[in-house]
Amino acid sequence: MSLLQVLLAANLLALMAVLGWLFLLQRRTAALRASAQAQAAEVGTLPADLRAEGRAAAAVTGPFYTIEILNPLEVAALDGKLGEVFGSLTPAIVRREVHRRAHGIIRQQLADRGIRADVKLHGPG
Repeated sequence: MSLLQVLLAANLLALMAVLGWLFLLQRRTAALRASAQAQAAEVGTLPADLRAEGRAAAAVTGPFYTIEILNPLEVAALDGKLGEVFGSLTPAIVRREVHRRAHGIIRQQLADRGIRADVKLHGPG
């Protein structure tokens, strides 16, 4: 085996190692980004899509509303059916279901009053 072949093989191995390392970094970055978004949602910051939509709405159509349910676990406990079904599940699942139900209530109440509104649930809910 000539020196040129050895150097070529070494370069190919180094290139494969660098590509593998970049692939792992990309996956880790995606996982960290998803984790950061989940943690931001847990502490109550607005998701990026809602912030962007809010900026666009304020620039074009005017004000919009956001609602944050501050006591979702208490709401679930007060709703007997919801508390029975989801009481043994994780708090995140209970929060998600409370938000989903609140979203439905808001849509229904507005429709019952003849108010046409685009009601969206943002974030992990």
